Amino acid sequence: MWRSDVARTEESETGSRALNWQSEGKTPDPSPVSIIIPVLSLVIMPVLVAVKKKAGTALGDDLILAGAAETGICALLSVSTLTGLILFPLTGAAIWESHGGGRTCRPTIDEAATAEPVGEHMLKYQTQTDKRGEIEIPVSGIRVTPMDTNELHRWIAATWEERRKTVILGHNLHSLYTWEVNPTFRAFYDKADVVLTDGFPILKMAKWCSGRPLSARRHRIGTMDWLPGLIRSTPVRRVAVIGASPESNAATVALLRAGDPERTVEGWPGEGWNLALEDRIVGTLQEFRPDFVIVGLGMPLQEEFLSRHWEELPTAIYAAVGGVIDQYSGIQKSAPRWLGPLGLEWAYRLATQPRRLGHRYLVEPWILAYLLAAKAVRQGTRGADASS
Repeated sequence: MWRSDVARTEESETGSRALNWQSEGKTPDPSPVSIIIPVLSLVIMPVLVAVKKKAGTALGDDLILAGAAETGICALLSVSTLTGLILFPLTGAAIWESHGGGRTCRPTIDEAATAEPVGEHMLKYQTQTDKRGEIEIPVSGIRVTPMDTNELHRWIAATWEERRKTVILGHNLHSLYTWEVNPTFRAFYDKADVVLTDGFPILKMAKWCSGRPLSARRHRIGTMDWLPGLIRSTPVRRVAVIGASPESNAATVALLRAGDPERTVEGWPGEGWNLALEDRIVGTLQEFRPDFVIVGLGMPLQEEFLSRHWEELPTAIYAAVGGVIDQYSGIQKSAPRWLGPLGLEWAYRLATQPRRLGHRYLVEPWILAYLLAAKAVRQGTRGADASS
């Protein structure tokens, strides 16, 4: 079983403790600000693009940071993009719901049984505030299971004791875009036990639509927030590290071993990744018998690899971590952790790796905004047809 039993259970042994999706009827119309700001960002973006082109520079993979003026223009582009990206989905969802396009995603727990624990898996190890399972975000349809670092470590410890195969994923705007355009990726995410709120906008959307007191400081966590404490805070004994360059992989293995010399940590680089190498890695993992596997092949390659070989892979906890192996090893400088809760980690990464990440942060969000807007219209149309 992939997703935790508790996330889908409507009754506990002590009686009714249903996780209900409460219909709240027609929601208030979205505020003018939530519409005006995205529209203004649509106006600002083409103007800034024109200024950049006139200056002889290009967007996307050819982005070049040259001087203070260029950096300022890029910063304005980034802010414009981020503003539109955060507010377009929220505005679309609000418009959709205000016109009767579906139910809200506000989970409620029956008050008659709030004193008892929900179940035996994930929610058992969360705080009282967070005993509400996964959150489904409207329009996009993605599900997330917000946790803080300590809660995740406790969940890993409990799952390790149960000896079951499971996977830890994370949602940010890039994964949301990939989720929309890649069916294999989407199916794999839909089966996951834990999907962390890795991106600041994802956390805000989850908080907005659920009404839960989610904190950016606690619940917006990336792999660099929980990986350093993995060996110290969990009982995992045999760790496999898959992906990155030989140098990064070896350095990460050495760092994890240093956390506790009694733990067994082995690594296999991801350079030259192909189907033949996949088969060899699967065979090696079957022999190694890990209980925790860090897969850092980048998105969506890592999810497709896990999806293709899930039945063959040994029982373990798998974590898809993207490019974090390079960051954890120190080969690639990671963003200061305090930027994450402020929603500014993307800006640091864009400034330090403009050629590699320019398309992701400056182009991809607009494609995503279009996809979500189109989906909201389709959902609204279906809702109107169903009610007529």
